Amino acid sequence: MYKFHLWICNAYLLVINIQVLRHMLSEILVMLLIPFIVINIINDYLIIFGLGEKYFAPFIAVRKNRL
Repeated sequence: MYKFHLWICNAYLLVINIQVLRHMLSEILVMLLIPFIVINIINDYLIIFGLGEKYFAPFIAVRKNRL
């Protein structure tokens, strides 16, 4: 009975652990994505004012290739 109880506790801890890891992974992904989103927004404003080509040419090339 004692071993069975330990097994249940271990399974429960494993599930909690996986949920925490997933949460951390999603936060890391968001942290990685935010700079790209910000760069794209800044880029759009610079293009409107005619400065985008000068500063963010590589990013524009990447976006044009994706479309």
